Amino acid sequence: MTQNESKKPKEDDPKIAAVQTQASTESVAQEATSRQRLDESAPEADTARAPNVGIGKDKLRLSAEWGKQISAYFELHKRYPQVKKQKKATVKVSLVLNRLGNVVSVGVLESSGDTAFDEAAIAMIRRSDPVPRPPAELTQDQFSYSLNVNFNERK
Repeated sequence: MTQNESKKPKEDDPKIAAVQTQASTESVAQEATSRQRLDESAPEADTARAPNVGIGKDKLRLSAEWGKQISAYFELHKRYPQVKKQKKATVKVSLVLNRLGNVVSVGVLESSGDTAFDEAAIAMIRRSDPVPRPPAELTQDQFSYSLNVNFNERK
């Protein structure tokens, strides 16, 4: 390999000073922690997916089984109200239970049209407090339910 020596005079060559600098550590850190932009060219997902479908199905099954248990437990505490005329009535109540099975709140979602039946449904929930505890696999702190309370004619 040989060096090319130009025949030009040396003073005509432009003098460019090569200065090397290093990026400061502050700017590197700022860039690493700065807000990242969303890649606009990324494809959109068709549907949202749960990380593990099996776990969700198990929790739904456990929640449904526990819901059946507490519904049966409520039935044990149901009392037909003192009314003049015997009739059928349905009251839809909403309730929130905590991890210990305590009733946090209860209210009437759909009235039966008769306050005696509405109050009897609320009293049933209050008498049932606390209900059986939820399975350990259900990890929420509170559980919300709606429940139809059916009052049939007494015989």
